Amino acid sequence: MNTSSAQFRKGFSMVELLAVVAIALILMGLLFPTLARSRAQARIVLDLARCRQAANAVHAYASRSSEIFPVAEQNAYKAALHWYRAVIADGGFETASTIDPEGVRESGEVSFVQSMAMAYAAEAMRVGQTVPIELAFSKAVRVSEVTWPSRKGLLVQMNLFHEGQVNRWCCVTTQRSIGAVAWADASGSSVCWQDLVADPTRVPYRENVIGIPVFSTWDGANGYDR
Repeated sequence: MNTSSAQFRKGFSMVELLAVVAIALILMGLLFPTLARSRAQARIVLDLARCRQAANAVHAYASRSSEIFPVAEQNAYKAALHWYRAVIADGGFETASTIDPEGVRESGEVSFVQSMAMAYAAEAMRVGQTVPIELAFSKAVRVSEVTWPSRKGLLVQMNLFHEGQVNRWCCVTTQRSIGAVAWADASGSSVCWQDLVADPTRVPYRENVIGIPVFSTWDGANGYDR
């Protein structure tokens, strides 16, 4: 009798344990999506904060440089990618890792790129007027030349990181990736590139790299993204 009771209690304890494990798994299944969304939202908030901080550094640089945006390279495309080198040289940041630690760690580059419109002639960013990328020579652009400061992107988070994967913010029609954008008026938004074009189901028309939302806006400093 005692042996049977012990076996019964043992069997019952095993059932209890399995029930607890099952409940725990169910709760984990319910919580994981919420936690994943929370982590994703926290990342979006942090990326936007870093992007706006970088934009503030760009404006500070311009205020010390006759209101001219950073021009780090002779080629306008490279100047857009490496804008931070001019800002670092001017004392705005200590290192590239200070601006974007995750981006530098994951890809070796700052994820936030400056719009080519801030280092290239507006007339060369019009349909039919573009030139091959290797001939796109930089031009000094002043803050006052931006016609629509609240609607023209200054910096955009082009590289997005997720579970070891590096994704591009633009231009993939099969996904809506949220990236940080700092506008020329010092405001910021977390947006999908599809929200900045007329037809979100199609890749924007491009000509010699010109025509990418924020990065190479049509009409340059005289154009707008939203």
